[in-house]
Amino acid sequence: ETGAPNDATELRPMSLQLAELVVLRGPEPLVGSRHPVALGSTRIGRGDDVEIRISERGVSRVHAELRVEGRGLVLIPLSRTNPTLVNGFA
Repeated sequence: ETGAPNDATELRPMSLQLAELVVLRGPEPLVGSRHPVALGSTRIGRGDDVEIRISERGVSRVHAELRVEGRGLVLIPLSRTNPTLVNGFA
């Protein structure tokens, strides 16, 4: 025994940020906002159960998902009502 107390160390979960979503155009409060994209998947929408929250009428509760696959990101549209656009294209 080393004499160190059992609670001397603690394991904490970490998320690894691989990318960042930056809002370039849109309503003023959102422009310039930065949102981390972690390993795995990141959901975008205006609902409470998403990782990136965008409170706008044209955004569905769960609008889209960014998924890290290999060395890239895949955007998966999830809304049937509101289109998901990247650089102005669907």
